[in-house]
Amino acid sequence: TVPGIGPVYTAGIVAEIGDISRFKNHNALAKFAGLTWRQHQSSKFSAEDIPLTRSGNYYLRYYLIEAA
Repeated sequence: TVPGIGPVYTAGIVAEIGDISRFKNHNALAKFAGLTWRQHQSSKFSAEDIPLTRSGNYYLRYYLIEAA
């Protein structure tokens, strides 16, 4: 078990992920959930304060953020 993740959140997370073997790695799962940051860079400049992408599976992102 994971502290903070009860049966309702667990069921939601498992239902939204489905077959986890379809993801190549943990980065692919994070991108699917919309828990990645946008790329803001130009040449050698890289922005410091950038928001999450807000794309991906809304419900999975909700369950993971609420459980955190």
